[in-house]
Amino acid sequence: MRLLEFAHATAFRWTLAVAGAFVMCTLLLFGFVYWQTAAYMTARIDDVLTNELRLVAADTPEQLLAEIDERLRHDPRRIRIAGLFAADAHRIAGNLESLPSGLVTDLPTNAAVVRIDIHGREMQNVRLAEHPLSNGEVLVIGVVSTNSPKSRTSSDGRLR
Repeated sequence: MRLLEFAHATAFRWTLAVAGAFVMCTLLLFGFVYWQTAAYMTARIDDVLTNELRLVAADTPEQLLAEIDERLRHDPRRIRIAGLFAADAHRIAGNLESLPSGLVTDLPTNAAVVRIDIHGREMQNVRLAEHPLSNGEVLVIGVVSTNSPKSRTSSDGRLR
């Protein structure tokens, strides 16, 4: 009975109210910092993708194929995405199974794609950008998005 009387005391209620307000402010602060950090990192990734896309797109067709091969060969964590597609959207080179629909030229966006490589086929959430080339081909470059747990798991569900 003594415990119930203590819970009805004004000092106890004020203590709970102040503690609750502190927890709410702390959660709001963490949420704001996360939001700002995510926005900053996405902008940085977009800048890198856009610059890399422009540099690779300026290469000759032979250099372009070599650049795509080099990009994918030096990717031990399997986070890089690249593809070269003909005007009719069939794959010429790279590790993308097909050209994603709904991409805007030179504007990085999120997409779900099927990655193909020596490990097989794997669905991945990626941040990528496309650039049409003068000969009608389309160059796509991207990176795996780590914002969702699904993008960090392999086909058997293990974390990478």
